[in-house]
Amino acid sequence: MGRLTIACAVAALAVVSPAGGAAAPFPSQQAGSGAEPTAGRGSFGGVPFHARSAAIQWDGTARTLTLYLFGRPDVRCSGLHRAVAIRRGRSVQVLVTRRAAKLPIDRAIGDRFVRFVKRFGATDVEIQLVQQRVGLRFTRIDTRPGGVWHGRLDVTPRVLNEKRYSYAGTFAARWCSS
Repeated sequence: MGRLTIACAVAALAVVSPAGGAAAPFPSQQAGSGAEPTAGRGSFGGVPFHARSAAIQWDGTARTLTLYLFGRPDVRCSGLHRAVAIRRGRSVQVLVTRRAAKLPIDRAIGDRFVRFVKRFGATDVEIQLVQQRVGLRFTRIDTRPGGVWHGRLDVTPRVLNEKRYSYAGTFAARWCSS
């Protein structure tokens, strides 16, 4: 997959037009008993990547639910936009769904869209890999304020431009809703 193809795929992911223009709430859901920590590792362009914090965000305007795993230990909902759009660092981002719907607990959610993102600052970002072979399973979903979603993410290893990309681990993602 060339850089232009990756750029087009990312542009398609970023430009989601909401129907009717109104922000859609995510369905209230508190289910599951998972208690996994944020602990996972993989390879990010041949460089080791260890997840230290996680967040899951519902954007009601764009109608997207995205799971974020960060190498930084201190990402919280109040700083999520900054961590995703401004701060330097690496993140693994998984598009979970593009609609407000209850999600299954303790069952695999089919192939998801994942991207490995390296940010160099507010204006410099590199999408290093876009991939669709991803295993995602939620063991706990909690949409209450301060809720935490638990589960497991597995990204099948892939080599692109002689660099390896992969991830396997668990997460405890803070619920961030906008």
